[in-house]
Amino acid sequence: MNHDSSFVLVHSPSPGELERAVSERIDEGWWPLGTPFVHGERYIQAMVHDEIKDLALQPAVGDS
Repeated sequence: MNHDSSFVLVHSPSPGELERAVSERIDEGWWPLGTPFVHGERYIQAMVHDEIKDLALQPAVGDS
């Protein structure tokens, strides 16, 4: 799944669903920003994506 922005609020109606949604984003290269919070009846986690960090984790061309 591609995302156009480098910041997103992930939200769910329950803590368990939020945990699953956050784990999916982490697998896609997103990082939690701060702690989860509750607004009304929604559980929310801010997340960021840093493409520079993703590039730093990959080997340079020609490295073995």
